[in-house]
Amino acid sequence: MAQVRATIVAQPSGIVHSLTTLLGLGGAILNDGQNGGQSSPIITNCIFQNNTATSDGGAIYVGQGMAGGGCRAVVTNCVFLNNTASVLGGAVTGNADGGTSQPQFINCTFQDNTAPTGSVSYFYGTTTAFTNCIFWNTGSNAFGNSASANKSLNHSLLNQGAGGFTSSSNTIFSAVLPFISSTNLQLNACSPAINAGNPSTTTATVGTTDLAGNPRIFNNPRVDMGAYEYQADPVNCPTSQRLNCVCGW
Repeated sequence: MAQVRATIVAQPSGIVHSLTTLLGLGGAILNDGQNGGQSSPIITNCIFQNNTATSDGGAIYVGQGMAGGGCRAVVTNCVFLNNTASVLGGAVTGNADGGTSQPQFINCTFQDNTAPTGSVSYFYGTTTAFTNCIFWNTGSNAFGNSASANKSLNHSLLNQGAGGFTSSSNTIFSAVLPFISSTNLQLNACSPAINAGNPSTTTATVGTTDLAGNPRIFNNPRVDMGAYEYQADPVNCPTSQRLNCVCGW
């Protein structure tokens, strides 16, 4: 059985941008474990920006896993910004298709990604987990999936009106920009994402530094959401600015 195990790490930050796939799948990365293969990349501290897929997965397509193959991508401390797919999954698409596809996204930030179905993602038959992630400017069509897909959001922040996920826990919806600005995706002092990640997250699971190369868990035992860790104590902010709605299912 063929096995492909790759580690993609950019420190402090690598930018994968303005690529267009010629195969239609995965504007920047096509991860495919078909025909019994195993493809398990570890992708850390990358920025996927302005990539285009003419079909599915504007930045990443987490492979088909055909004929008993498997894809178990783990993506950590990454930003997905302004990626586009012409059909499904503006940032990411996953497809089990007769095999196993189990992508994980940990402490990632998604903003301004677009597709006709699933501005953030679309999954067929996969088991997908988003943990400590931020999803912004998604529109209402954020997540798409087939009936056989199992997708969960855990300790994540979304813009109000985002929809399409099948299950979530400790999810925050906010109408107030959590970043310094629309172009600087580091957290502002009043962001509800500060110290709001999964309490069980440690540097052993998320790494010792964030996307900017700063300490990942700063002055608090609890990690922030998103690709960047806030590097100061949070300030007292008006309730309406700090937190709009906390919803858990």
